Amino acid sequence: MSMKRFLREFFLFLLLTVSIYLLVMLIGGRYPNLNYRRGANGHLNSRLKEVKQVHDVDLLFLGSSHTYRSFDVRIFQEAGYSSFNLGSSNQTHIQTEILLKRYLKSLHPKLVIYEVNPEMFMIDGVESSVDLIANDRNDLLTIEMALKLNHLKTYNTLVHGLWVDWLKLDEDYVEPAVKGDNLYISGGYVASGMNRYKPAPQPAYPIVLNPKQLASFEKNLQMIKAQGAELLLLYSPTTNVKFQSYQGMEDFENRMKNQGPYLNYNSILSLQDSIHFWDAEHLNQEGVLIFNQALIQYLNDNGQRLTP
Repeated sequence: MSMKRFLREFFLFLLLTVSIYLLVMLIGGRYPNLNYRRGANGHLNSRLKEVKQVHDVDLLFLGSSHTYRSFDVRIFQEAGYSSFNLGSSNQTHIQTEILLKRYLKSLHPKLVIYEVNPEMFMIDGVESSVDLIANDRNDLLTIEMALKLNHLKTYNTLVHGLWVDWLKLDEDYVEPAVKGDNLYISGGYVASGMNRYKPAPQPAYPIVLNPKQLASFEKNLQMIKAQGAELLLLYSPTTNVKFQSYQGMEDFENRMKNQGPYLNYNSILSLQDSIHFWDAEHLNQEGVLIFNQALIQYLNDNGQRLTP
């Protein structure tokens, strides 16, 4: 076989392979055993539909499930603070960067409360990337995110997400407000049932920060400051057994303190694992109430432009 013929047949084979692969991603991604999951855990679809209609809030909450399960917008509203909770499941700083670029200007918060659980500095962000692709628009920002993560799962989901967006296949999708024990509350909060955690030993968890996450985190802080918003870095409560499992916490906290005002409510509050949490990492509603009231007291005592 001549080299010319070989190259021609190889090119045709490659073209066919890529075409079949893309077809599988475009069509197959609509099934739940693949990665495109509109309306997955965390009610991100509902949150991102609502945020487009919200403007000029007192408080903006950012972060992972430690955010959307920990800051009850109803409690802050009762205290006189308008707010929006822009958390999402396993949201890392790479996804926070996209959300800030899309919604910070219109939300125009007076104060951004940025939840800084150390785990969100450590993971790759792939799980949160597919959640964002499936539940918000896809544009150059999501393409840049995929290239930064450089993971097959993100690439596959993005290919399908672009196809769905182009054909407007899911534009009429309405996410249920109730999913199991979870209830979506207008403003971005997700209320859970009153489970009580049964404490169990947690394995040692060394804090090793991901350089990509650190780079996005620093960009996010710059964006927030450029917008003219005040900033509060906050570590929301986890169980004592989980908090004690981290190794290198002192260095992590020193890094956060160097970035601006920082509060660690694992040290400030004395919550009980078996009473105030529904799993090893998340508060139940009783714990949320105590935590939120303590934070509101801090805001009332220290918020210069925030006093209702």
